[in-house]
Amino acid sequence: KAGRLVSSNPSELASGPVRRFHHRAHPRCRVENTDSENDASPLVDPELLESLASIEVPDQAKIGGSKASIDIVKSGMVREALGEKALGIASVLVELPLPVDSKTKQALQQQCENAVKTIEWVTNPLIVITAPEGAPSAVMSSSPSSSASSPVSPFADMGNSEVDTMRKGGLKSVDKVIAVASCKGGVGKSTTSVNLAFALRAQGYKVGIVDTDLYGPSLPTMVTPENPEVAFENGGSEIIPVEAHGVKMMSMGFINPTDSMVVRGARAAPLVEQMLTRTQWGELDFLVIDMPPGTGDIQLTLSQSVSIDAAVVVTTPQ
Repeated sequence: KAGRLVSSNPSELASGPVRRFHHRAHPRCRVENTDSENDASPLVDPELLESLASIEVPDQAKIGGSKASIDIVKSGMVREALGEKALGIASVLVELPLPVDSKTKQALQQQCENAVKTIEWVTNPLIVITAPEGAPSAVMSSSPSSSASSPVSPFADMGNSEVDTMRKGGLKSVDKVIAVASCKGGVGKSTTSVNLAFALRAQGYKVGIVDTDLYGPSLPTMVTPENPEVAFENGGSEIIPVEAHGVKMMSMGFINPTDSMVVRGARAAPLVEQMLTRTQWGELDFLVIDMPPGTGDIQLTLSQSVSIDAAVVVTTPQ
């Protein structure tokens, strides 16, 4: 069934069938499965849609290789366009119907960022572009040798330098990445992550910790930063981490401390990856990643997109 996280505040509820997820850290949300099997209607903000209407669908994503000019809004590819005006956040999800190469994805993401930044209140655009895996078809690709039926690795379009570029953006100067994970919640994973980070700091290392649980971030509950205000620089594309006792920290609970996140499944993993790579960690000896509980999309995406040096799995004997 289709579903998305929504607030229990009636004024914020979207129309259409939804699944309302619950996490104990957010009592404002609850679980309610609907009987409809139809896909949920997109969440849209008219102002954001208007800014995105100037962006044309990439040739590789046009059905049947059509050369007709059509924008991503009229084509129905903009599945979500949400605005948090108080925080300056514009969150956009674009779902392409066909496989495209990484350059096309990056170009479309940049176009969307530039478009929404024309709106006065937007300071932190969060753009997610999704597309089916595989190679662009020969009809739509500029490369005559590509074939839609040919199996291809999801990293094929990264070239031979994929390993060297896995730590991108704010992670470039991070020496070692440690992931702390668990197959279920409530086993002390976040407690272990925080204790590990501060123990390494006590030994003189430069340390950072990131809480990747969007729905129930626990880091803000466990550690009080010296300055809780998260700063954005370079037009909102760079996030400055908060600090406590010499440890750099980032969590969605610091970025959005008052409200529950509204995130569809397809957007969750890319959103966490953006938070991780856009944060300006600077030079770190260790970055501790506090994974969400379980083994879902966020965990798999981070494991594939970030070069992890070590992992700590927290479990109990029950």
